[in-house]
Amino acid sequence: VVLAGALQVSGMWAGFFRFADRSGEPLCEGCQGWPSVPAIPEELMAQMTAAFDGGEAFVSYGPGSHPAGLDWDSVSAALGPYVAGMPITTMGRRRGFLLGVSDEKTLDAGRVESWSTLSSAVLGIALERADYQADLEKRLGELEKAYQRLETLELLKGNILATVSHELRTPLTLIKGYTNTLFEHWDSLGAEQRDHMEDIINSRISKLNRLIGNLVIADRLRSPGIKKAQVRVDLVPLVDRAVSQLGENGDSARIKLVSPPHLMTTADPDLLEMIIENLLSNAAKFSPEGGGITVKLDNGSDSIHIAVNDEGVGIPADQLERIFDSFYQVESGANRRFQGVGLGLFIAKQLALAVGGDVTVESKEKEGSTFTLWIPR
Repeated sequence: VVLAGALQVSGMWAGFFRFADRSGEPLCEGCQGWPSVPAIPEELMAQMTAAFDGGEAFVSYGPGSHPAGLDWDSVSAALGPYVAGMPITTMGRRRGFLLGVSDEKTLDAGRVESWSTLSSAVLGIALERADYQADLEKRLGELEKAYQRLETLELLKGNILATVSHELRTPLTLIKGYTNTLFEHWDSLGAEQRDHMEDIINSRISKLNRLIGNLVIADRLRSPGIKKAQVRVDLVPLVDRAVSQLGENGDSARIKLVSPPHLMTTADPDLLEMIIENLLSNAAKFSPEGGGITVKLDNGSDSIHIAVNDEGVGIPADQLERIFDSFYQVESGANRRFQGVGLGLFIAKQLALAVGGDVTVESKEKEGSTFTLWIPR
């Protein structure tokens, strides 16, 4: 519309424009008076672009009167015999150009100046509006993404609170129930019954201690830097101790340890034991009853590998990248089959990185998983 009005003012019969965005990439082009955008050779287009770099309009009356650097034969062949051109600028930057074509041998200077002034002003405003519109759409897109992230975080927060509440409430309910029973019926209960209830209470207290400990550690891991010792440690008895920690649930009996007699490294033994305990706990949780767990220690050329293999449910391929996220669980909601708050693997991974190592995973759904701790020698 702008181009048609400008051509009418100037008396020219056809026009062409090409604009770029603020980064200089082509934005749009169009024409008026031609049935389609004229095929202007790129070499000629480059010549015209260079002619506009000075920032002034030009009027050519044919051979001998065109700007220096333009191949006028090519201009005439592509556009027409008499051409006027002008750059379009916004905020002091050239953003494109406009060409007008006429069959008249003499273009009226006043009408061309009117064409130039009108087109420059209107098209410049149009470009600025397009820039603002693009900026607005970009900002709206960013706001939409931010809003979606907030929604996701709110949902995650709700799930975390529900999960942690459940994981705390379940053992506390059992502890309260068995404690009340012991207090109220101590004399009527047999020694074996009392011992059984005391074992359950101690087991649930240990579970609560681990849960609270993991929550505290997870919070500490969000702060930069974690204090660690550097001492010589034999990994074989360290792993053996971690295995024995699962004994309260009878899980240690199904763990097979494959290792050399001794395997020495320099690291923080407490952090290493915490990593291995979390990997073993994860393997025990997701393994079927009676399913075997194998812990294999290997001495590589530049690192030591501790692989924990289970015969559990495995992990879907599309969720492997997320299982080390804090509070992430493959299954969620009220119908999930496995307990926990989703911190064990997060803690294992972050502690491994803190000691200069890493934890990796290989898994196939319904075929079990292998988590491997890599630590420097």
